Amino acid sequence: MTLGPTIVLSVAHNPNGSDAATVVHEGRIITETELSRSLCRCVAEASTITPFLPAVVDLPLADSIQYVNNHRPIAALEFHFDMGAAAHSTVFYSPHATPPTIRLAHKITASTAVISPWRVFNHPAQRPFIAHRRLTWCEDTKVPALLVEVGFLDNPEHLRWLLAADNMQRYALGIALGLWVWLADEGNRTDG
Repeated sequence: MTLGPTIVLSVAHNPNGSDAATVVHEGRIITETELSRSLCRCVAEASTITPFLPAVVDLPLADSIQYVNNHRPIAALEFHFDMGAAAHSTVFYSPHATPPTIRLAHKITASTAVISPWRVFNHPAQRPFIAHRRLTWCEDTKVPALLVEVGFLDNPEHLRWLLAADNMQRYALGIALGLWVWLADEGNRTDG
């Protein structure tokens, strides 16, 4: 028997294939997709110290959802770096989320808040907070799924921190730790 992935890490993609979030920093073009790929790789590497078998999925949104639903991992995360100059990060989940999904959002929020230099929140993904295509990721997957808005490319403080040496790895370790603590807590639960 072949084991499938236990955690799916999805790279953020726009439906039309373009990068909505793109900035020029010190003469270099930085895109949301580039940072999302980097964080997915870092979380996969950090997960080697956990009991997870991570899979990085670099597909359009509908194909990513289909991959998750076909493989049925224990959880799925998608990482975004958008525009908006906000001064915080947000962990989104479906407004119709199951209790395990909400508990996962709380664990990821807590474990990344210790590392992130800015505030980290979590709440249901609903308009006007989040675009419809992203709400689809949280609602159409058949496993606990989160959309993690890590930072904002047009916020100079976020961008400097994200591009500084080792910060992406540190953030990834926070995510892996949150997943690990969540998995341990879920395994010990008797109330579903």
